[in-house]
Amino acid sequence: MEEKIQIIKDDEIDLRALAKVIWAGRRFIALITGAFTLIGVVHALLATPYYKSTLTLYPASSDTGTRGQLQGIAATFGMNIGGHETNYNIPDVVKSRRIRKMILEQHWMTEKYNYPVDLITFWEINDTTSISLNPIVWVKNLLAAPTGSEEDIVKEWEEEVLERLGDLISVSEDRKTGLIRIDVLIEEPQLSADVANYIAEAANDYIQAENSFEASRDRNFIEERLTVVKDELNKAENELKEFRQENRRIADSPELQLEQGRLSRKVEVKQQVYITLQQQLELARITEVKQTPVIHILDGASAPLGTEKPRKKLIFFLFTMTGGMVGILVNFTKYIFFNHNPKS
Repeated sequence: MEEKIQIIKDDEIDLRALAKVIWAGRRFIALITGAFTLIGVVHALLATPYYKSTLTLYPASSDTGTRGQLQGIAATFGMNIGGHETNYNIPDVVKSRRIRKMILEQHWMTEKYNYPVDLITFWEINDTTSISLNPIVWVKNLLAAPTGSEEDIVKEWEEEVLERLGDLISVSEDRKTGLIRIDVLIEEPQLSADVANYIAEAANDYIQAENSFEASRDRNFIEERLTVVKDELNKAENELKEFRQENRRIADSPELQLEQGRLSRKVEVKQQVYITLQQQLELARITEVKQTPVIHILDGASAPLGTEKPRKKLIFFLFTMTGGMVGILVNFTKYIFFNHNPKS
């Protein structure tokens, strides 16, 4: 019977003895390592490939001059047209449910189909005949609530698409330079590029629409104030006219001269306000109709040449290393606890 190797001597690990145990069990360790490596290769081959497209952009500098002037005019009249900023946080807009909903409602050209399809069809979420090999999907199906009406089913499909998009779309921003990066992971290279480019377009259109709404509200405010000021100006002019008609000789009356001066200043102030509002109304009309880009795209997304996931080399390396570690641990467990001295 072969003498058992003493790994621990004098309360210290004997590295030579340790190496002997590993060498003696090399075949068993190699078998475990090979099994893990094979599992990693199979996983890498069967895993769904994902392609990443990247788009970079800068937010356009906002022109808040007109807005500030309009708020100043409103404050002059003791009114508030709101302090809503037209500067939107673009990463928040990109990751918003609204943008994902817009992506869901689009139809996309894909390699899988010869005609445009939405993402529900592309991901075969509405295909009840398909059988998934993913155990996570099995668990979700077991825990899913009983099927409701057709409308409820469609909503469930949409929610699943929205959740997937939330996981597949990532946004990062460089606080120093203001550069925003949008990454989209999808199973087809061109589709990932199309979705990334669409996100930038949809975010720009949404912010522009919100800015146009604010401009329309400003124009309505000015038009309302212009009507009121015009009536006040007419009233002030009529008061001055009537005063002059009733008091043709005021040279000898300081009191009448003072009253005439007060009425004249009132007319001048109303005239200045009326002219200013007329100018601002034209500015508001221009702001309402102009479509200034709020996003400047630095590099548009293009179809990637290779996959982003799975990283086959990394998977192969990790599974091989894990297999080696497991093999060594199991070998030591057998040797220590079962007094099994593996033969070389």
